[in-house]
Amino acid sequence: AFWWDRFEGMMSAYYDGSAWYRSRPSAIAITEMTEEGPEKIPLPSVPDIVGDRQGHAHAWWLPGDDGPSARAGDEDVGDLEPLMHSSMTIGEREGSDPDVVADSALVWRAEAGPDGTMHLLYVRLLDTETAPAGVYYRNLASDGGAWSTPYLLYPSIYLRLLSRDRAHLELAAEGERVYAGWDDP
Repeated sequence: AFWWDRFEGMMSAYYDGSAWYRSRPSAIAITEMTEEGPEKIPLPSVPDIVGDRQGHAHAWWLPGDDGPSARAGDEDVGDLEPLMHSSMTIGEREGSDPDVVADSALVWRAEAGPDGTMHLLYVRLLDTETAPAGVYYRNLASDGGAWSTPYLLYPSIYLRLLSRDRAHLELAAEGERVYAGWDDP
C-alpha cells in the first residue's frame, strides 16, 4: 500500500500473506539542478504504481504533474512531457533512479504479465520522421534487463488533438498474449 503523508511524504506498508509490516517512508528521488549543483529531492506526490509478481512496485509519472489526479482535467499539455519510471523492491525505502521510458506521453497504461514482464502502452504526441505520433508499446522483462525498443502499434497525427481525459487506453497481459485497446479520434 502506498499513500501520501503530509509530514513524511510517500509512505508504504506491505503484507506478506500473514502479517502487515510497519509503514515507512518510501521516497522516489528525482535530480534537480540547484545553485549548488544537482540535488536529489523526493517526488512531490504519489505517482501511479503497478506491482509485479517479482515483488517490485513500478512507479510512473510525468514531470509536470502534481500527481495522478492532475491527469483527470481537460487542460492543455505540452508535446514534450517524458514518461518517467522507477521501481523498488517491496519493503525497501528508496526507488531506483528514474529513467525516461517515453520522450513524449499523454496517457499510459502499465500492467505486469503472469511471467513478471512489465507491459507499457502509451500515446506519443510528438510527431517526428523517425517516431510518429501514435500508440506505442514497450516491455521490461522480469529479469530487470533493458526496456524493449518502442513498437508503434498505431500511427496517427490526430491523437495530438486529444486531451488527457479524452485519450483512453486499455491493456491486458494474459500468458504470452498482450491485448491493447484505444480510442481512435
